[in-house]
Amino acid sequence: MDYEYRDLGNESVKNDLYPRMKKAGMDLTYFLLPVVEVNGDFAARPSLGDVLDRYGQAASKPRHPTVPVVSGSCREGESCFAP
Repeated sequence: MDYEYRDLGNESVKNDLYPRMKKAGMDLTYFLLPVVEVNGDFAARPSLGDVLDRYGQAASKPRHPTVPVVSGSCREGESCFAP
């Protein structure tokens, strides 16, 4: 499974992901980590089975999926830091 690790402590990562997470319906005032995204579908603290199911569904689509795994500790409007 291809994946990409992103740290929300990095301001450019935060600026890229927060709008996409909000658009996907996530509550950005508080969320559990890690956050996993499979082709625009976000989940907070998903089980391994859930990630594999999402990845399998995405893999059946024409483009090759990438699974960004986001880690850190953040609340919207506050500075983020890596554990």
